[in-house]
Amino acid sequence: MDNLPRRSIDDLIFMYELEPSLQDVYVEGVFDKDILTACFEHAGDKSRIVYTVDSVDIPFSVLKKYGLTEGNKQRIIALAREFEVLDGNSCKFLVDRDLDHWFEALYASQQLVWTRHCALELYFFTEDFLKRFLINASRSKIGEWSIFINGFCRALIHMYAFRLADRELDLKLEWVELDKDLKLSNGLVVFNRDSFLNRVLNKNNMMRHKNAFNLSALVWFEKCLEDDRRLAMRGHDFVSLLAFVIKNGKGVTALGSSEAIERTFVLLATRELEIYSDLAI
Repeated sequence: MDNLPRRSIDDLIFMYELEPSLQDVYVEGVFDKDILTACFEHAGDKSRIVYTVDSVDIPFSVLKKYGLTEGNKQRIIALAREFEVLDGNSCKFLVDRDLDHWFEALYASQQLVWTRHCALELYFFTEDFLKRFLINASRSKIGEWSIFINGFCRALIHMYAFRLADRELDLKLEWVELDKDLKLSNGLVVFNRDSFLNRVLNKNNMMRHKNAFNLSALVWFEKCLEDDRRLAMRGHDFVSLLAFVIKNGKGVTALGSSEAIERTFVLLATRELEIYSDLAI
């Protein structure tokens, strides 16, 4: 369906009314589709077909109906809500939590599934995997593990806390590349928080909000430390930081890019990945 003209919501509802046993899954993007397809193939589950939301025509009027804005995540939520008219529908609609769980109760329905962590990439965030991937597979030169992983996580949580502060203060900031404020010193991740803060605010001509933004981010950072760290990281930042460590830790060059890491995740996706059980019918 992804390679065909977009289907209308009415066409899909009619199709699933005729075939209520279909167990299709709708996701935000291609990476999500590839991960879930790999999980279903590993399980030998040929009945589960994954589609990106781009395969469906979702007019703005439908988004407006539910108070949603443009974006693939909002379109998935709107599609799931439109499907609530169906009885016994077996489709699932997967969306990332992102920042939402810190600000509001997540909309609940039988078909809509929120990732248990902030993003799908974070299902791969385990210390066992990270150690094997960074040390054994990529052969990166990193420092003592407990110190390294602490700094790695704190950098990601600081980045996330800035996003939370931006949302809380409704600044609608445009972000800057992280690499300029990251370094690998003696095999340990060092994030220059103050430099990142200043660069972001300067880019947006928002230095007048520096004190409020800084304080909000610090408060959010402390809150995030109290919870599961996978609920306080962005998936894209996680992948980008892995690539940074490999590249700057003189690891295997071929693995030192976000694309290579994402394709590694697809290769490793099996029915044992928690998202497989999260999408159980």
